[in-house]
Amino acid sequence: GPSRAVLSIGSLSLHAHAMRTLVADRDQRAVQAATDTLNAELQHLSSAMLGVALTAATTKRPDDILTNYGFLLNDFEGGLALYAPDDRLAAASGLPDVWQGRPVADVLARLSDTQLTAYSTPFLDSSSGKYAVLLAAAGPRAGTGKDLRAGGAFFPAILAQRAAGSPRPPAPARAASPWRARWQGALPH
Repeated sequence: GPSRAVLSIGSLSLHAHAMRTLVADRDQRAVQAATDTLNAELQHLSSAMLGVALTAATTKRPDDILTNYGFLLNDFEGGLALYAPDDRLAAASGLPDVWQGRPVADVLARLSDTQLTAYSTPFLDSSSGKYAVLLAAAGPRAGTGKDLRAGGAFFPAILAQRAAGSPRPPAPARAASPWRARWQGALPH
């Protein structure tokens, strides 16, 4: 009779609520896992760029630094660059022109003895047509104006794909040998 119908409806309602809760819990865990993975990827990028900056603080040959760190081009698809203390481009993994339209000065200005890494806001990269983020890093003597600073551009969409478990895209088809700016007295001796 009617009590069976009420019991069936109540049972279906409880089951539907339990399924919604199960799905919500699964979705929450998936979001948390994706967030943790993105945080780990960003920490990896920061650590890698800090490694380049620390090397640049002890090695005054920009060409050698970028050649030795060419393996990072898989993470920094938009390229790597080193900047002299006066913010002039010292070396770049690709053509220097691609760095001209990027918010380099803003990011470099935020580096200090206590702020060793800084990210730009996303910007439309004119050389690739993709949104990019610039990550800059400095060695521990950033405030002295004596060390090179490192910069790398990465594409958030590719970072998100990596975080979601998609395979890494193949390495860029470009030479790892850097271009080096020529200037008079930009690096301390």
